[in-house]
Amino acid sequence: MLRHLSVRHLAVVEALDLDFYPGMTVFTGETGAGKSVLIEALGLLLGDRADSDMIRHGFEKAEIEALYDIKHLPLVLAWLQEQSLEAEETCVIRRIIYREGPSKATINGRLVSLQQLRAVGEYLTSMHGQHQHQALLKPEHQRFLLDDFAKHPALTAQVQADYAQYQRVLSDYELCHATQDQRATLELLSYQLAEMDALQLQDHEVENLEQEHKRLSQAEGTITSTGIILNTLKSEHTEDMLSTLHHAIEQINRLTCPNPELAPCAELLKTAAIHLEEGVAQLADFNARLTIDPARLQQIEQRLNTIHTLARKHRIPSEQILQHQAQLRAEFSTLQTAADRLEKLAQEKAIVLKAYTASAQQLSESRQKAALVLEASILKILEKLAMPKAQFKIGIEAAPSTTPTVHGFDQVIFQVTLNPGLPLQPLKKVASGGELSRISLAIQLITATQWTTPTLVFDEADAGISGKTASMVGQLLRQLSDQTQVLCVTHLGQVAAMGTHHYRIVKDQRVDSTLSHVEVLTPAQRIEEIARILGGSRITASGLEHAKELLEAV
Repeated sequence: MLRHLSVRHLAVVEALDLDFYPGMTVFTGETGAGKSVLIEALGLLLGDRADSDMIRHGFEKAEIEALYDIKHLPLVLAWLQEQSLEAEETCVIRRIIYREGPSKATINGRLVSLQQLRAVGEYLTSMHGQHQHQALLKPEHQRFLLDDFAKHPALTAQVQADYAQYQRVLSDYELCHATQDQRATLELLSYQLAEMDALQLQDHEVENLEQEHKRLSQAEGTITSTGIILNTLKSEHTEDMLSTLHHAIEQINRLTCPNPELAPCAELLKTAAIHLEEGVAQLADFNARLTIDPARLQQIEQRLNTIHTLARKHRIPSEQILQHQAQLRAEFSTLQTAADRLEKLAQEKAIVLKAYTASAQQLSESRQKAALVLEASILKILEKLAMPKAQFKIGIEAAPSTTPTVHGFDQVIFQVTLNPGLPLQPLKKVASGGELSRISLAIQLITATQWTTPTLVFDEADAGISGKTASMVGQLLRQLSDQTQVLCVTHLGQVAAMGTHHYRIVKDQRVDSTLSHVEVLTPAQRIEEIARILGGSRITASGLEHAKELLEAV
């Protein structure tokens, strides 16, 4: 619980040091005395955004520090250990706001972020303000209050986890579906690949076919020409030429003994004779192998025509068909993989949606059960707050859209009727300001009992009530303080009388400044303060007697 609060140079407070104790502590004071500064100071320690305008005029910074006793708060101790913020029995939170530059926050002397302040604040203090009823009109806040009362964090966490998983799968599915929209492209690629596969084109086939086609188409002319050449080479002139070469070789060989330099000449002539004979033989062999094959020529022409037609269809050279086929196959594979993945994602989406629906349904059932208990509890408080004829109902309906949300499918609507015979309607449509204040207070009192935080702060949450109702509110807050520490800023004497500790905020106006300070009231001073609250600025004997009676009745 909160043990000590220190404030320096914040708004109208120059220096303030307060000790706090178990039970119910009340703060009273005239309007404008600075009661809200205490609430602002606590809010800053719990992570509220800071504004340099909060700093007291003439100073460059404001400082707020709080000491919490946490020896009986295992969750806080575990959180501090997790964050490497050492603590044993106390937690010291400090916030410094600078006129120039960002604010600074520490926990147990270690610098921390605002997010960390808010996190530890959720364990330490719960704030209930006089404007709580404004948030109460919002359906999302009504759902939050019901979930908090139901104490099913595991269910809400499961719904959130299932929702996050569903969103991830849905995102992947939609991204993949955008690719799958090219189904027509996939079908076209399949058809084109089927054509190319049927062609069964081989490497270098076009080049080889064109060469064979050229050879076959020119075969008849080649046979005639080579025949003429052979006839020429095999004529008497050729025989005479070979005879002459051999005779010349013999003559040179005779001359090589006295003239060895002629030996190479003889070798050259021998080579010429050999080459001549081999050339004639190869030409004869080539001429003999040449055939005219019209059927093969037609077959080649048909094959080339098929290849060229397919190439023109794809607007590519015939030589690039195989390369183009490989590109199409890669693109087809990519799209086919997307199609297969889309099918798997569709199955996965159905699975995670089923899991989400199951957890959301469990959450809805838990809300239905908790709603019945919360309705009955609030009705009991409303009866005590002079609204015996009021009817209160928590409607839980499926949201208009069946699209999953992080909070489940439910819409939570607080409904009320204040007069018998009139139908239930949403809270924002039927309650007046005063009635709404009492309904809000009833809800706060009931839901506050569900908080596990050791300190509850009520900032004039009793606004808009008076008389016996105010006395009942004081009694309820006093009962609540038996379970947890209650700090209450109030303007009602009946509520102030219920406090186990009473602080008065006093405003001291000087010529050039205004200061506020806090006084710890003695029993006699409490009587005077409560009498002032009950009767205004004039304190009468009857007011003092009434105040004394209120205090004695506690």
